[in-house]
Amino acid sequence: METLTEYQVINKKIRPVLRQMNLYDKKLFPIEKAERVRVTASNVAIAFNLKFKTKLNRKNGTIEVTRIS
Repeated sequence: METLTEYQVINKKIRPVLRQMNLYDKKLFPIEKAERVRVTASNVAIAFNLKFKTKLNRKNGTIEVTRIS
């Protein structure tokens, strides 16, 4: 299991971060942005023919996004 020390929580705009992700990259966002992250990931996936997986971590207060295609 990865910890927060392995990568930082991102407090930047969501769409540019998702667009720049390479295959199997993982990014963390604050849990407060969970709904916005999911909607944006869906929109980016449709617009650019990509796929993302999201995972909510309530213990750490984050949402993790992984690019899977």
